[in-house]
Amino acid sequence: METSTHTLSVDGIGDIEVTVSERGEGHPILVMHGGGGPQTVTGWADQLADAVPAHVFTPTHPGFAGTPRPGKLDTIAGLAAVYVALLDELGLTDVTVVGNSIGGWIAAEIAILHPARVSSYVIVDAVGIEVAGHPVADFFSLTPSEVAQRSYHDPATFGIDPTTPGPVLFAGTDRGVFRSVNGGDTWRRYGPAASGGGLPTCAVIDLRVEPQRSRILVGTQGRGAWSAPLVFCYPDMNDDGRLTIADFSAFLVVFAQQSPRANCDGSTALPTLNVQDFTCFLQRYAAGCPAP
Repeated sequence: METSTHTLSVDGIGDIEVTVSERGEGHPILVMHGGGGPQTVTGWADQLADAVPAHVFTPTHPGFAGTPRPGKLDTIAGLAAVYVALLDELGLTDVTVVGNSIGGWIAAEIAILHPARVSSYVIVDAVGIEVAGHPVADFFSLTPSEVAQRSYHDPATFGIDPTTPGPVLFAGTDRGVFRSVNGGDTWRRYGPAASGGGLPTCAVIDLRVEPQRSRILVGTQGRGAWSAPLVFCYPDMNDDGRLTIADFSAFLVVFAQQSPRANCDGSTALPTLNVQDFTCFLQRYAAGCPAP
């Protein structure tokens, strides 16, 4: 992989530096990252370069990864103009533009400019676009129910109703997977320390909890799919980092009602609490749910 920096001149913006990494040989593909930064598309770029094969270009949006951003570059349309200028600078033709998240929005804006050097577009899970009378929602100001309305065709089936939480909740965020053991009052990262599964801390676009298989499946933005063990312990229900009598009481409720594989023998029948099960609980607490 080679990295270079190009100084471009764009109308209305002026001179701007763009850092670009490139790899492979073959059909030219411009891959644009989302809000998670350039590292979120590294896996895509490597696979495209090897499998197509392709000559893959992955620019870093100005302002990301410590790169400079001119004050006049303050719109997605402006970024699109920057990348049209970059294609001219590189002298590329028959380019496929691939964009994820914000990068997908940039790809759509490039398409509006209709540059002759681009032959096709791939837009993946994009945000945007700006349409008069339909403002782009501020994701970080939305309630969980509002996020569900914008995320699912059938939010009543797949969305999470925060007014009726279970004892344990999982959430995929732009910073990885988080878990709440107190019905959503507080949240902590569910990752390497908690599960031993080495879950990434980048943006999560898909999350599946499989109690019957004792695992959690995570689809990430640009870093593939991950699997981690689903630790069946429910300690620290008040999230204070200590195992208390109240935590044991909460565990007993979950044990009887919520966890089909709480039995240490792996059976899926309604569990019968015994000494072995208590031992199992304590081992899982120590191994998978350490105090912060």
